[in-house]
Amino acid sequence: GKLSTSVSFIFIGRVFGSDPLGLYLLAWSVIDFVSKLAIFGLDISIVKFITRSQLDKTPDEVYRTLGKAFSISLASGLSVSILIFLLTPWIAEGVFHKPDLVHPLKTLVFAIPLLAVSTVLLGAIKALKIMRFDVYVRSIIEPFGFLLSVMLSSLVWKDGSGLPAAQVAALLIGASAALVFFSRFFSLMACLRAMSFRALGSQLARFALPVSLHSLLNILMSRLDVLLIGHFLPTGRVGIYGIAREVANVIKDFRQACDPIFAPVISEQVHTGDRQRLKDSMALAMRWALTISLPYLGILIFGGHYILNLFGPAFVVGATAAALLAFAHLINSICGFSELLLLMSGRPYLNLFNTVLIVMATGVLTALLIPHYDILGPPTAAVLAFGAVNAVRLAQVYLILDIHPFRKAFFKSPVAFLVAAALPFLLQSLGAETAATGLVATGSFLLAYGLIIWQLKLETEEQQLLHGLKRRLREVFKGGDT
Repeated sequence: GKLSTSVSFIFIGRVFGSDPLGLYLLAWSVIDFVSKLAIFGLDISIVKFITRSQLDKTPDEVYRTLGKAFSISLASGLSVSILIFLLTPWIAEGVFHKPDLVHPLKTLVFAIPLLAVSTVLLGAIKALKIMRFDVYVRSIIEPFGFLLSVMLSSLVWKDGSGLPAAQVAALLIGASAALVFFSRFFSLMACLRAMSFRALGSQLARFALPVSLHSLLNILMSRLDVLLIGHFLPTGRVGIYGIAREVANVIKDFRQACDPIFAPVISEQVHTGDRQRLKDSMALAMRWALTISLPYLGILIFGGHYILNLFGPAFVVGATAAALLAFAHLINSICGFSELLLLMSGRPYLNLFNTVLIVMATGVLTALLIPHYDILGPPTAAVLAFGAVNAVRLAQVYLILDIHPFRKAFFKSPVAFLVAAALPFLLQSLGAETAATGLVATGSFLLAYGLIIWQLKLETEEQQLLHGLKRRLREVFKGGDT
């Protein structure tokens, strides 16, 4: 489903070029950043509070929590939307020196309340340890809705100016689906009756405040590169870097696929004080995320030029930036599970401090490197900043909770990656750079990586996973109930 987003950008790059794409990406980066103020940390906070209410067997408290969450999101969503709408001319001309940015920003302002509402709806379902509906909305419905909306908008706005409207339409479709799914498990009327303006002073709001600031800094960290490139470089360079970033960000999806599962699981384990299971959960989540992420990094290293060429010849120059940025995201994604451990163990302000550090380091380094290294500046800054701050995070988790992920099994996939990469490097060094050599190099890397992982012997959890997969496949082919 999320690949449909890449299809959308291929369509945009081929039909409209880098300038309209850069303008849309810059506007969306601004709105995505400020929307975290509207969400107000509720995506994490309601998981913790609803999980606690269920464990304590207080179902009425669940609806009180949801009523407070809806009240907070409504107030913050409308306030942020109005504020950004009024500040749009200053943001476009004063900050980015791009008057053409005014229209996209004013259109995308309507996305803010949609994001706030759908986050609360999906967060409530995730607190029940039911993850598939978040996947349906965020990874399937919204991306496909964006693809369809982009194609339809191209019939009306042939210059690409309809891209912001397409984004709003996709989020409206996603929020509507989230409401339908939410209604399967909760009474919407009971939530509305529990709403109160006093929610802004509730325990949920007090807990959510540092989480909100952390989320705001987190999204600033993820969008700062685009914002700074938009300030220093022309719109076309924003579009080229945006595509490189989109390709690299696939690695982040592997971590994001684990987070909705990981958060309620460790919230329960922290609440019950089950230290051994907490250790096992951290080690398993980080090992699986690393094992899945490394093959994609290899694909970008050996075949990134050909992937970016799909978006148009102008975007090929971003291949090196894509591979370097993917490596930075791999570091942050794997070590980033420590964020949730610190949050769920009741240390949101320590987590906030870490995020301040990483944003400051990334921002300063990016601002210094862009004038000298163009679009290679942000990924270089990200590698340096993510590596340093995530080492600090892991040390904090070890000192506070006495857990770490570095078991023997953790190192199998890095060893497999390094050994498997030797042959493709040799192939590319001996021959000219062509699509054929790129394909052979990438294919040989993936095959070698899989074989080495297999030869190093799978852990018990992987064996159980494969056994379950084989059983379900047999049921499918035999016509059994799946």
